[in-house]
Amino acid sequence: MTKTIATSVFGTVPVVAFHRLHVETKEPISFHAIVFTSVDEAKATAHWIERQSHLELIGITDATFDDSRHATCAVNIMPTTRTEYGRRLDQIHARIAERLGEKPFVAYSAYEFDSDDMPIDNLADVAIPGNVQFHAKHDPYWGEGKPYTSPAVNSPTWLDVSVLADEMIKTTGDYHHQFLESVVVIDERDGLKIARFSMGS
Repeated sequence: MTKTIATSVFGTVPVVAFHRLHVETKEPISFHAIVFTSVDEAKATAHWIERQSHLELIGITDATFDDSRHATCAVNIMPTTRTEYGRRLDQIHARIAERLGEKPFVAYSAYEFDSDDMPIDNLADVAIPGNVQFHAKHDPYWGEGKPYTSPAVNSPTWLDVSVLADEMIKTTGDYHHQFLESVVVIDERDGLKIARFSMGS
């Protein structure tokens, strides 16, 4: 079956190019390019890629089609200037890295957005008021490790929670679910709240 791709008046289609990154070293391990039929779709996908810690956006370019209907991307695709969205995420993760003293495994995704749909650094905000202890089960399907129990902490900020989530990832061995999206209180015992991390992949 042949798929017809509508091109622009110039015979081009938008293409999003990106790297897939190694889960631990964050070094590029493969190159990918996706062809779209509209610029809006390409921009939306590029916006999504920028929010992923295991992907690195290279840029949006145009592809042309030769007579054999093979897409040909310009060879001069160069890394784009980091967008404001990406710069804000970099600043958030830099604070976590500074606190840890090393590159974090956790990818912080519990930030809020301003009126321009840009990330807000809320690491100083209290995630859960009161005394809290975090628990996480170990699933051998996702890696070698053991269950995680944090020390009891009082009114932890999101920065505190990020540090604990990073410890949890290394303890359970689950490097697939790195995105800290939220936290949930599941129980309370003698004034100590029992909470879990909501982690995405």
